Amino acid sequence: MGYNISGIVINKDLENLNVDLQKVLNLDLEYECDIDFETASENWKDENIVDVYSTKSGTLIFTNFERCFDECFSFADTHILTFAISETSMSFYFAYSINEKLIRSLAFTDDEIVHEQGLRLKVEDENENISEVIWKQIEMVLGKSYWEINIEEKAKRYRIITPKVEIETEQIETEENKKSVINTSEEKSKKNNGLVKLYLLVSFAILLVFGLIYVIYNILMLP
Repeated sequence: MGYNISGIVINKDLENLNVDLQKVLNLDLEYECDIDFETASENWKDENIVDVYSTKSGTLIFTNFERCFDECFSFADTHILTFAISETSMSFYFAYSINEKLIRSLAFTDDEIVHEQGLRLKVEDENENISEVIWKQIEMVLGKSYWEINIEEKAKRYRIITPKVEIETEQIETEENKKSVINTSEEKSKKNNGLVKLYLLVSFAILLVFGLIYVIYNILMLP
């Protein structure tokens, strides 16, 4: 299957600096539990989960693929790498920002460049393979090689909180959709009932005409 992971790497330990992770990600988060790195780095992260691994020099955040691909996270006084690796679909992406300014972004799909912006990084000149570029850049920003992280090391799991307003909006839209379906069904029912009545009236009129013709015919045939 290969690696199918995505996330954000920051060159600072946000926890020790008391930097609000929610502001960096622009998400409302709720701490759920401690997990090991093996769980944090699992393939195909659920869209409602954010797993965070910290070192003395950086922070590695795993999140959903769609949240990272074609995105660029940035924050004041930090270096941030946004990355997405899917060896299953052969899609690779990274965006590197410094102090809220995009420096470089690159996207590959099926060995073809589908997006490119900014000047080439030094690591790109040293590595031809796009996945190697991403792994090396993760190491540079995090201050530690991904492959040196013990799978039993601790990480933290957070759950994304859906804003109440958004939930209420979804509920309202759902109710409106239900009403729309009900109204449409009622209109179709009324229309069908009208057609049935019309059919019955036409049928009755035809029978009446044929009945009159039959009576007139019998009268004319009388001796």
